[in-house]
Amino acid sequence: CNVGAAYAFAASGECACPVDINDDGQLNTRDVLAFLGLYAEGDCRADFDRDGSVNTRDVLAFLNAFILGCDG
Repeated sequence: CNVGAAYAFAASGECACPVDINDDGQLNTRDVLAFLGLYAEGDCRADFDRDGSVNTRDVLAFLNAFILGCDG
């Protein structure tokens, strides 16, 4: 899953908010739905815990990070 992976970085050099899946600058249900769509497709971008496979642990990791928000 990490082959050809790309990572976004903010202008300040800090990592962009990983739970803002649709990159609109807001955390809301659209991000959750976008993540679940990637997960349902088995898309490597849904490998949220970066262990090389898309599984339910990724959903839990995403939801925990979503609850913490971008500052968490």
